[in-house]
This record gives sequence, structure tokens and C-alpha cells, in this order.
Amino acid sequence: MNKAKRDYASLYHSNRLPGQPACYDGGCLSNSGNAGPQDWTPYKEFGNTFAPAYDSNGIKLLPEFFNSVKDAEVTLRFHFWSGDVVTYKITKSGTRVTGTAS
Repeated sequence: MNKAKRDYASLYHSNRLPGQPACYDGGCLSNSGNAGPQDWTPYKEFGNTFAPAYDSNGIKLLPEFFNSVKDAEVTLRFHFWSGDVVTYKITKSGTRVTGTAS
């Protein structure tokens, strides 16, 4: 997999991004579990696994996140200070990662 940061577009409308849980298909409370590093919690580390790209209205998923995700479908929920939540699903298979907003 390309070790470069992956940039996923998301409109911010001048909003700020404080948190992002990631769970394997089935949810964080299921046997599927939490995705990515620090798998004892669904919430991923700001600046280490994801980061806002306010200048381009995007969210960057960083290599540390992808290095720890198993080959599977993962649901990401980006929580904003406004209370808005954007859900994004990725599927990782080997070095290939695809995603869709849901």
C-alpha cells in the first residue's frame, strides 16, 4: 500500500473535527470490534491516525491507521463540534482500499 496520506473529501462548513471512531463491519460493540491501532477503544488518535485538512475541506487518514486495519469493511464516523456526524465506509483488501460515504 502506498504509505502516503490518503485524503478523503468532506465538507466542513467552517466546522471542527474532534473525534473519529472506527469499527469493523458489525459495530464496535459486536465481536467484530474496533478497527485500527489502539483497538481497545473505537476512537482513533487525532493527528496519528487521522487529521483534518481544513484548507481543502477534507479528512486525511494517515498511514498509522491503515497499517493496523485488517482486510475487512470498516465504518468510520467523523464527529464534529456542531454535532454533525459523517459516516464513511472503507474496504481494505491487501494493499487496495476503497471507500464510500454513507
